[in-house]
Amino acid sequence: MPFHPIVAPGEGDELRTYTAGELITYGKCPHLYRLRQIWGYEPPLSDLIGYGKALHACMSEAAAMIQDGDDPATAVSQAVDQHFFMPYVDRARLEKLRVDAREKLLKFSSDHAEDMPGIREAEARIEFPLEHATVAGRVDLILQQGDGLEVRDYKTSGKVVTPEEAALQVRLYALGLRSCGKKVGSASLAFLQDSSVVPISVDADDLDAARVAAETCIRGINSREFPARPGPFCSRCDYGAICRWKGG
Repeated sequence: MPFHPIVAPGEGDELRTYTAGELITYGKCPHLYRLRQIWGYEPPLSDLIGYGKALHACMSEAAAMIQDGDDPATAVSQAVDQHFFMPYVDRARLEKLRVDAREKLLKFSSDHAEDMPGIREAEARIEFPLEHATVAGRVDLILQQGDGLEVRDYKTSGKVVTPEEAALQVRLYALGLRSCGKKVGSASLAFLQDSSVVPISVDADDLDAARVAAETCIRGINSREFPARPGPFCSRCDYGAICRWKGG
């Protein structure tokens, strides 16, 4: 084959991929993003670390089983028995947490039993281009609602992210699915702690605002702009002990 010289691309030519969670972190505080994503500082170790992910994993497994025709209560119980795991707790506490998780998820599946037959996909991976980058994510649940789809994201509490940040995440997922030709007509946040479901608007104005917010974050990251943004969140930040700007 003939020889063809290949020129190494410049740093600015690299197409980077960001998760929706990373963009939310940058929007919360660019310096927090630098500490976590670029400098690699780990948050303080807690024995409850992974609890939210464990609930997510169990709900996703149960959703897949329900999609295959299993009874919701049976699917939830089996998913918790087989997939609920936390690496930093002893066996006795793990069993107590497993019982608590089973009760929460059974209550949620019972309170929202009408949604279960509409499950179309769980843990759906999406990637779509935005502002010279790729935005990636994993949709917890896609439901069939009438002739359109509903994007649903599970939350274990309302303390980790604000309602606005959570809404931005599901709207980015809706943008991604629409870019793939999917007809997304609605979105929601499901809070497993109290078994509530909150609708999120996905009309044109809201999705445009989400796009602009994400593009602003991507430009800031690509330009290496990481100013601190002191505010109420500082009191809950995992990096308060090492942040020189904590509390202003």
